[in-house]
Amino acid sequence: MDNIQDWSTHNNLKLNAQKSVHMRITLRKSIDIENYFINNESIPKKGSHKHLGIIIDENLNFNEQTERLFNSCMKKWNFLKRLSKFANSTVLLRLYKTYVLPLLEYANICWVPNSTQVDKIESVQRHITKYICFKNGKLNMSYLQRLEHLNLESLQLRREIKGLIIVFKCIHNFTDVPDLWKENFIVKNTRNGIKLELRKTRLKFCDKNYFIYFIRIFNLLPIYIRNESKLSCFIQNVKELKKIVSN
Repeated sequence: MDNIQDWSTHNNLKLNAQKSVHMRITLRKSIDIENYFINNESIPKKGSHKHLGIIIDENLNFNEQTERLFNSCMKKWNFLKRLSKFANSTVLLRLYKTYVLPLLEYANICWVPNSTQVDKIESVQRHITKYICFKNGKLNMSYLQRLEHLNLESLQLRREIKGLIIVFKCIHNFTDVPDLWKENFIVKNTRNGIKLELRKTRLKFCDKNYFIYFIRIFNLLPIYIRNESKLSCFIQNVKELKKIVSN
């Protein structure tokens, strides 16, 4: 902070402590520095911060992000439903895919939700698919049946596939993923197929670590999927496997 302040002063930029905030993310119970200062003024503390559309909180539990996502998607869907009360199921499905689904999936592999958060986010699609099937005259269908009828996949499956695609590209050195990501993985060819390990870092203990989460999912896949060398076949095999497990 002193370096930033010195640089700003040198370049004739005045920093305002009251227009700045700080948020501390740590597992330590005791900390050495309670407050930060600009020009001897204390910078106010904040418990969460919205960065590029994602609310990051000081405990990294993402409850606030989940609640905001749920409310914004349901608000948008209710607005679309009022505008399109006489629309058929095909139009409603297209509206959902165009205006609500992108919100649900925005940066959805940048944070790892827990089971309660996954269920809350999935409940948006459950509610919407139930309404669309009702408009189509399809009553008393389970969520899985509605997904099959509308040719949709669960949000959790879509999230896992996105993450597994990135893992696959890191393993096979695709050029469209950063080299820094590839360096996170240790690839082992064993008798039981390809297995992954995460290089030891300070974040290895953290269950919110994106790479840890998807390495676990990848290592649980059957050997024929882990050893697949073609991306399209890898994706198709994962979808078929998840469909069998869901049924």
